[in-house]
Amino acid sequence: MKAQKLKSGSYRFQVYAGKDANGKPRYESFTHPDRKEAERQALQFKLHHKAVSRDSARMKLGEAMDKYIQMKDGVLSPTTVLGYKRQRRNYLQGIIDVPLRNLTQERIQREINAMAKTHSPKTVRNAHGFLSAVLTAYYPTAGTIR
Repeated sequence: MKAQKLKSGSYRFQVYAGKDANGKPRYESFTHPDRKEAERQALQFKLHHKAVSRDSARMKLGEAMDKYIQMKDGVLSPTTVLGYKRQRRNYLQGIIDVPLRNLTQERIQREINAMAKTHSPKTVRNAHGFLSAVLTAYYPTAGTIR
């Protein structure tokens, strides 16, 4: 990890954050006028990112959904929480027991396609949005699923 001095006088550190949905490398950037502070932020992200990825990779999708609902319970409206619980119970059942590390773009797309055959576009969009939020929270190295 190497600091880059910007024209503004600030320092920037870039940290590798996995690959996006297209397989391209993703980087997080940390900029601060104080070099040590920028480096501290970058190192903190790097350590957290590794820990989250390693621990969450073994977690099954259903467990991650449950944890996400529990984490957001006090922040989201009761209606949204109820909707998430309903989605957890009724949708994406073909991949609910799959560990996050085994979820692939193709596998998710097949499940979404199957769901689209029997549900409205809005229901499919909501389920996909919930899935994306869960993956972003618990398995960020998966990138965004579109």
